[in-house]
This record gives sequence, structure tokens and C-alpha cells, in this order.
Amino acid sequence: MKQDTQFKKISSVSEVASQVAHFLGQDSFDENCWVIFDVDYTLTMPMLEYNERNYPVIQKSLNEILSEIKDRETLDRLCSSSVFLSQTLIEKQLPDVLKNLSQKGARVFALTAALGAEKLRKHRFQTLISLGVNFSGAFDFSEMDLDDIPPYIGYKSGYYNGVLYANGECDSANDKGKVLKSFISKVGKLPTHIVIIDDRKKNLEDLQLALAELGIKFLGLLYTNNREYEVMPEAFLRQRVHGMLNNLEV
Repeated sequence: MKQDTQFKKISSVSEVASQVAHFLGQDSFDENCWVIFDVDYTLTMPMLEYNERNYPVIQKSLNEILSEIKDRETLDRLCSSSVFLSQTLIEKQLPDVLKNLSQKGARVFALTAALGAEKLRKHRFQTLISLGVNFSGAFDFSEMDLDDIPPYIGYKSGYYNGVLYANGECDSANDKGKVLKSFISKVGKLPTHIVIIDDRKKNLEDLQLALAELGIKFLGLLYTNNREYEVMPEAFLRQRVHGMLNNLEV
């Protein structure tokens, strides 16, 4: 049966709690409800210094440069390496939003397409902590490798301190739906409801399809950042991106 790919659209993480409450209806707001956030360009975005000022690397400008990279493995390495740039929260109220959801009883954690390199996992955890975001209490374990998902570029999909790593966007074996389904199987406890917040419709479609096979009630929230930013010169951003290509960290 064809899945409905019309997802709820939100422009602020402050909308998540009310969307979850409406989705649950009379059902319990408890640990059987998983609220899962994408990270890059949903919660955080990278920053670069130019002329002694920090500028956000907006997605539109970055995508125009990334579209020129044809090798998919190189693209995945580059996108994941952006984790090592300075990061900022897209919305300053995010820590309070996450705390509120957790206090209501939901199990709150993150799911990213980034590669599962150990160096990257540890760095991202420390970066999120520095920004006031800590997903590590979502489960009573801190690490889990997903051995049934094939390795990609030498790394594995897995969970680390509240963040589930799909291990790349360009390998069809590692899409977010398959990775989350594997994780649920390994955890051994089937949630009744899952809410996903992501800025890419393709990710929500993959997740909806995978979770439908498990009979889990699913709500996809398509996040759009409508804020306006002062943009750094394209030539400088292009120079920095090509510099990263010559010195990939994963």
C-alpha cells in the first residue's frame, strides 16, 4: 500500500511538543513515545570566521558547492567533516524544548546521517554538550553498533550517547529508515509512537516506510528554517570547502 508522504511542516522546534500531544491524543505521553531529531540543519548549523566575524554556513550556499562533487563517498566524508567546524544552535530555546519533552516522559534522542567514525561521534557529543544539548539519558546504555547494517567507507552505523548514526547519506544500505528499524530490533522494545523531526523529506519518507512494516504509529515533522542570515562571500566559502576536501577528517 502506498504511503502518505504529506508531512506536517514546522518552522520552529517550539512547535514539536504541541504536535506530539495532538498526535498522541488520548494515548500516554511516556517512554513508548520516541521523539527523534535530525541534527545538522535541524538543531545545529556550522559557522565560519571571515574578517573577524562568525557567519553561519547556510544550507543553500553549501548545497550549491556540494552539487559539484560527483564522487559519493567523498561527498559523505565532506558532509560529515563539517561536524568539526564551529557549531551554533539554530534556535536558542532548543535545550528547554528538549527538557520539556523529556519531563513529559517521552524518550528523546537524535538520528543523523553523519558517518559513524569514533572520532566524529565523540566530537559531536562534546559539541552538543557545550551547546546545552544532552541526549545521553535516552537509554540505559551509551553505545551500540548495528552489526546487521553493512559497513560503509570503513565505518559502522550505531548509537553513541543519545545520537544514532546512519553512517552516510549516499549508501542506500544505510538510509535512516533501515538504521532506525535495526536499532529498534536490537533494543528489543517496540515503541508505540515515533515522531521524527527532519529537514529532508526523503529521510521522512524512508523512515515512514520502515516503521510502517513494524506497525508503529508515525508522525513526520518536516522542519524548515525560515530565518534570514547575513551570508559570507561565496568565494570564501568555496575556498574553505575545497580546503576541507584536501584535508578530510573522516
